Amino acid sequence: MVLSPHRVVQPDVVYITKERLQIIQRVIMGPVDLVTEVISLGGRNRDRIEKRDLYEQHGIREYWIIDPEANTADVLALVNGRYELAMRCGPGQTVSFRQTEDSKNSAFRFPHLAFWHCPMVRSPVFGQRS
Repeated sequence: MVLSPHRVVQPDVVYITKERLQIIQRVIMGPVDLVTEVISLGGRNRDRIEKRDLYEQHGIREYWIIDPEANTADVLALVNGRYELAMRCGPGQTVSFRQTEDSKNSAFRFPHLAFWHCPMVRSPVFGQRS
C-alpha cells in the first residue's frame, strides 16, 4: 500500500470498500478503509505505536490490532483525525467494523465484515506453549 512517495507498507490484512476500488492499480495507491495487523514476536512497539501513528496520519478509518500473546483484538476507529479505542475483543467475542465516516458520526458500516467467533489461535508461529 503506497501512502506517499516515500512511504510504502504491507499490512497483514486490508479492506477496501466497493466505492473505493479504484485505488487498486498495480499496487494499492492510498489509504484503505481498514487495516489489520497481527503483532509478531518483537513487533509490539512497531504495530501499537509506529504503525498506529502512520495509519492515523494517513486517514485509515479503522485499525485492528490482533495480539496473539495477550489474546485480544483492539479496534481503533478514526474520530476527528485521531484513533480512539472502539472496542477490545477477547476469545469468543465478535469483532466488527464499526467506524464512522467523519466528525458528524454518520454511519459507515460494513455488515459483512466480522469475525463471528474470535478465538485467538496460538500456533508455533506465535510461540505455542505446552
